[in-house]
Amino acid sequence: MTPVQKTAAFLLLVGFERGSNIMSWMDSREISKVAAEIGKITEMDLKTQQNVWDEFKRLGYNETMNAAEALDIIRLLFNGRNISDKM
Repeated sequence: MTPVQKTAAFLLLVGFERGSNIMSWMDSREISKVAAEIGKITEMDLKTQQNVWDEFKRLGYNETMNAAEALDIIRLLFNGRNISDKM
């Protein structure tokens, strides 16, 4: 999976409300890229779900983080930069 695909999967896994809160901290280009990937996901098998959770936990994500902190974790997939499809 690409970092953008992982981001989309993660936002779906955290649920609509939490995912929306995280996306509210993104800039318009980031939202556009991530929303396009979310739209492509029709289903996600359990192995993929577990792999995404495991990767985000390794990056330091935990459920007590606020939305801005969670976005910082997401951006680690992009070497700390804004979300792009160049990775």
